[in-house]
Amino acid sequence: MAVVVRCTGCGGLARVGHEAVGLLVVCPRCHNPFLADPVPEPVSPAPAPAPPPPPSRPVRAMPVAPPQPRRRRPPVEVTDHAPPADGVPFSVIIGLALLPLTIPMLWLIGPVAVGNPSALTLATPVSLAVAAAVLCLAVAYTVDWTAATRIKGVLTLVGLAFLTGLFLYFMKRDWAEWFQTKLGETEWQLFVPDDDSYTVELPGHPTRLPPGPVGPVPALKQLTGYQLTAKKSTRTDVFLVAAGPDHDPQAGDAAWFAAVGQALKDAHPDAAVTAAQTVEGVTTPHRQWEIPGNERRVVRVLRSNGRVYLLTVQGRRVSARDEHATRFLDSFAPAGAAD
Repeated sequence: MAVVVRCTGCGGLARVGHEAVGLLVVCPRCHNPFLADPVPEPVSPAPAPAPPPPPSRPVRAMPVAPPQPRRRRPPVEVTDHAPPADGVPFSVIIGLALLPLTIPMLWLIGPVAVGNPSALTLATPVSLAVAAAVLCLAVAYTVDWTAATRIKGVLTLVGLAFLTGLFLYFMKRDWAEWFQTKLGETEWQLFVPDDDSYTVELPGHPTRLPPGPVGPVPALKQLTGYQLTAKKSTRTDVFLVAAGPDHDPQAGDAAWFAAVGQALKDAHPDAAVTAAQTVEGVTTPHRQWEIPGNERRVVRVLRSNGRVYLLTVQGRRVSARDEHATRFLDSFAPAGAAD
């Protein structure tokens, strides 16, 4: 039988066995040893009798209906081939959007059909076809538009793409070069005159000059010249190349070039024409001069096998160290010249 004892340290109550009364025990709270003396239990008043329960009435049970299963809507399958609201299959719109990819066929069947090849390369229609197809696919996948609106947009882009392809195919070479000079860097090409007397690189195709004096050196006569005006967004350069028979084939190179340099200075008395110079790497007998001014000029004259060659570059930003000028001048090679 358990006996209630009180700890002398913390005053807490604890229960010990009857046989531990009068012995030292340890408090379970403060772990303080104390002598186990029973604490008299207080006399609690008798509890009041509980009121009698009210008489019970029979309660009628109400039947509960079994829960009904929740209806679920069948999932709507969405595919690329599902017809839109007005009944047009989506595959039809995709097929129309891919029509621009047939534009490069114009460059393949055009020469057979019309007999003239295009001035532009095959890369032009390929770029046009890819760009137009991407735009058409973007319109086709615009889900906020109705199918009719998407078809109209795709057909409009397809029509514009084909009209642009026809325009580019029949574009003349002069137009293409004009667009190149206005919109981007012109591709340099190797030019060979009608008599095949020399080769030179130019940023375009030059125009043959009418008979008469050519270039800034009046002493050089009976020259056949070609001229090209290259216009860029920031500069305009004029390239001139001419060739003809030597007017004094018996003269030595030193005296001959000295006479040409003096004639050049006499023709431009107001300009401080630089002294004649030779260019490293050019094996053909030659001299080069620069004419300063608002329109600067670089003049190079070559003499070989009884013929004279004149090259000039003119422009506001032209100099002997200019990239365009050096490319034009250094690319010149007379026919039959040793490498």
